Amino acid sequence: MINAVRSRVFRYGLIYMGLFLASVLVIFLSLYLLVFDQVEDLVDEGIRHDMARFSARYENMVEADMIADLNYFLISHPGYYGIYVLENAAGQVVAGNLERWPQEDLSPGLITAFILDENPTDEEPGGQARATVGILPGNYRLLVGRNYTSVIDLQGALRQEALFGLQIAFVLGLIVAIIMARSLSRRLERINRTSQQIMDAGLDIRMPLNGSGDEFDRLAVNLNRMLDRIRRLMESMEGVTDNIAHDLRTPLTRLKSRMEVGLLSDRSSEAYQTILAESLADTDRILDTFNSLLAIAKVRAGTVREDFERLDLAQVVAETGAFYEPVAVEKGQTLVVEADGPAPVIGSPGLLAQAVANLVDNAVKFTPPEGRITLQTVTTQGMCEVRLRDTGPGIPEDFRERAFERFARQDVSRQTPGQGLGLSLVQVVVELHDGAVTLEDGVPGLLVRLELPRAES
Repeated sequence: MINAVRSRVFRYGLIYMGLFLASVLVIFLSLYLLVFDQVEDLVDEGIRHDMARFSARYENMVEADMIADLNYFLISHPGYYGIYVLENAAGQVVAGNLERWPQEDLSPGLITAFILDENPTDEEPGGQARATVGILPGNYRLLVGRNYTSVIDLQGALRQEALFGLQIAFVLGLIVAIIMARSLSRRLERINRTSQQIMDAGLDIRMPLNGSGDEFDRLAVNLNRMLDRIRRLMESMEGVTDNIAHDLRTPLTRLKSRMEVGLLSDRSSEAYQTILAESLADTDRILDTFNSLLAIAKVRAGTVREDFERLDLAQVVAETGAFYEPVAVEKGQTLVVEADGPAPVIGSPGLLAQAVANLVDNAVKFTPPEGRITLQTVTTQGMCEVRLRDTGPGIPEDFRERAFERFARQDVSRQTPGQGLGLSLVQVVVELHDGAVTLEDGVPGLLVRLELPRAES
């Protein structure tokens, strides 16, 4: 409970409740003033109407007729809220339903509120009324008013009910704020405890779900996906470390051995040149590995998006095919480039050319002599696709997912020059361009599909 009350959710609940109560109070006051202003206007209009009517009737009447007429009016309207008092020139009340003239100073022509104190008591000091005074011929004064007590009582009752309602709303709002704060605090505390367990025990623990599909469930799902990705990355890093150690150990060992052998005895200049040439080749292989890793890291960082421009993917494919055609011919292979028309995309020309070149380089590397490599560009309604099909040994289905991992190489291909980074670079380049790359069975060989969003014209 203490944590719930101290929580930010509880404070937000109190702020919301305060704003809600303030808005309700403003609405109530506005309606209150509007309604009772209207009631007061109606009462005053009735007073003015009666005053005008009686003043016109009594203009040519003598005192006895006025008294008789007023008394008859009062008898014929029992229970009426009207107040009527007729006073003669001597200041004596001669007719009406009040025993004496009000003590308040009632100015002629103005409607004034006054106290009805015919029978005042300590508990009920008297009702309230509104009235105006008219001057009749012969210095008679006529008071016409309305009993306003019921309206005043209604105002008081409404104020009390409004105050009571605000109190109930405050208590209910406070209860709701506490319940919401406790509920949200429990959910957040579960996430905090699970986060602590993950930090203490490892990445095998996952955020709990309650099955409601609410914001906390969606947050837990995203956190679990993030944990899965972190775990895969860590496993990939472990695999990368192992592969780096495996792939670089051999050239580094050969490099060290040649240097040691070269230092054991004097040799001819030709022997030293051979040792240096072989050492240089191993050094180049090591540098190529690290350059590929740096290129992948740079692409993953997304900084190259600044170089994006509109380009024709079919032209990039055609130029790459023309570059590798002599290599394929030298190995006795047939390289065919096909395109069904322009393939407009938005991207980096250099990165896309590198990605296509990596695919073609792998195809040329693993396709046997007399084999065929087909490089094709296909344009659909919303996508531009590059299809590379070769007649090589292909990639087993259970290894195709791992083929995009860095340094992932089949055992049969470890004797072939390379670092196992080509497909990894292709994947990060394609993902940078919001595309996808898949490996399929080419029957025979391998079919690679590289899809990119088509640029709008």
